[in-house]
Formats: sequence, C-alpha cells, structure tokens
Amino acid sequence: MAKCYMCDEESTSVEHSPPKSFFPTDKRTNLITVPACKTHNEDTSKDDEYVRNIITMSIENNQTSIDHFFDKSLRSFQRSPGLTSAIRNSLKDVSFYKLNAKSFQLDRPRFDRVIRKIAYALFYKKYGYTWERLLAATTNQLKMEDMTNDHLGDLFETLSDDLNELKLKGENPLVFQYAFIDFGIDKNDKALFMLFYEGFPFWIIPDKTSNQNSFD
Repeated sequence: MAKCYMCDEESTSVEHSPPKSFFPTDKRTNLITVPACKTHNEDTSKDDEYVRNIITMSIENNQTSIDHFFDKSLRSFQRSPGLTSAIRNSLKDVSFYKLNAKSFQLDRPRFDRVIRKIAYALFYKKYGYTWERLLAATTNQLKMEDMTNDHLGDLFETLSDDLNELKLKGENPLVFQYAFIDFGIDKNDKALFMLFYEGFPFWIIPDKTSNQNSFD
C-alpha cells in the first residue's frame, strides 16, 4: 500500500494535482494523481472551484481559460450568490493598470492553501517522498489595492528573470505546466514554477528553516 503524499499514513484514495475541475473535459489526458490518506484527501472541491474561478478570470490567460470560465466557472458563481455578491461589492476599475481591467478582493489564505496543496502533490509525484518544508506561494497576478506587488510578488519578479531556461512539463500545456529547480543542497530544497492557462504563473518557495509541511 502506498503512503500518503503528505504524511506516513497509508493511502485510501488518490488526489488529482491540479484538481480535475481545472481541466476542461476534453483536456483531461493523463492527469497527475498521487496517493492520499483520508485526512489529506478531505473534500476540498469548493476551495478548488474557488481558486479555479479566480484564475480563469485573469485577463492574461489563453482562450482555453476564457472558454472554461464561461463553461464552468460562471456556473459556479451562479450557484454561489454570496460569493458573487462579495466580488461584485468589491469590484473596482483598474484600467490605469491594464486596459479594461477590473479588480476585486479575494480570500488569499484560502487561495494559497489550494496552491500549496497542488505543489506538495507535484513534489511527491516527481521525487517519491513528502516535501518537508513550509511553502510560500508567490505570483505577480495577485496585487495590493493600489495594484502593486506585495513582498512575495516582488520575490516572484526576481525569480522570473530566466523563465526561458525552464523546461516546463505538462500533458495539457494549455491548462497547466510546471518545472522544479534546485534551491539548495538539501533534498527538500527545490523551487517549483507553475503556470496555469499560459498566463497565471506561480513560484513556490520552500522555507529552508522548516522541517514540516502544512496546507494552513
């Protein structure tokens, strides 16, 4: 019996990474799965949908993202009037940042939990052992109220100088690609680059001082 990707417990099911809901039906070829125990395969479908909805709304993404938003994400919003209302009430025009762009407030801790979950699963899939590090999720697509980067966003920009050197992997590149790079001498010190819909990137950075993992 395989061990869970997050702990030493025996697996009882499999976890998709990224979640299956991120992929249009016709782009679910060879999806990545990892073994998961009951504790670490809790029903997080609502959180997964929330993050997918936010990502597919980005104006930087490709046509696959746009189509998936209107096919799936929009329906998800229609089933969640509270979430739709919260976004509508916080909606602001930020055309000074990009033409026709809008911004809204999001639940960043909830968002990051899903992104870290994906990262832990990808690490296990590639290396065959649990990623024993606390992780920071950095991106240039989530901004402060004045549309500047937060401190993690600034770190993302620093790390992204040589993106052309990365050899991205992914069976469904229009939806998701990723690459690991060495980030230190310990086996856990890897950095992970993830790209959703060709326009929403992340760097996942491990805390070298930690020796544990966490979705929280």
